[in-house]
Amino acid sequence: MKLSVQHTENKLFICCVLRTLDAAREAVIRALFVAVALVLVLVQPLAAEGVAVPETYSDVVRWYHKAAESGDRDAQFLLAVKYETGTDVPRDKAKALAWFKQAAEQGHVEAQFKLALIYSGLDDKFRDLPEAVRWTEASARNGYGPAQYNLGVAYLNGAGLRADPVQALAWLDIASRAGVSGAAALRRRLLNELAQEQIEIALKLAERIAAEMTNGG
Repeated sequence: MKLSVQHTENKLFICCVLRTLDAAREAVIRALFVAVALVLVLVQPLAAEGVAVPETYSDVVRWYHKAAESGDRDAQFLLAVKYETGTDVPRDKAKALAWFKQAAEQGHVEAQFKLALIYSGLDDKFRDLPEAVRWTEASARNGYGPAQYNLGVAYLNGAGLRADPVQALAWLDIASRAGVSGAAALRRRLLNELAQEQIEIALKLAERIAAEMTNGG
């Protein structure tokens, strides 16, 4: 009787093991089907648009070009950085500026800032202070801290625009709230140098600008 029970228990155990293995095998098969389906979903739209899936680093650059030419502002910015630094492509400042500008015109705040830096640089071929101020302010008003700091310094020193300590304090106050290095120190300096009336006007201006940025313009 014991042998019969033991035998039955062994059979049950073996059946359970087999069922478990079958279930595991089915789960693996289902997972493979899901993986294949995901690959098809992700790759087919790219293939249909004629975009090659990158396999080498040079392919990645071509992919950036394709996306940038299609109007993707992030790709335009990244491609501009590559041309600016000479990473994976020949260094070309003119091409960098052109791609930064396309991304900047679509509201890419870092591209706006980089464009301003190129226009404010020492290279006479690209130097254009009014454009530098224009794009610095665009980036600053779109909430980019380094641009807010640069705009405050520009107003403080009269670089490319008329010096205005009230505007300088307003933008440095905003930049200091964003945690930009050096902004708080310059803000404190102006608080010690300006008349109380100027300080009050500047801080109210900073509040108004911050509110406009929060409300989208």
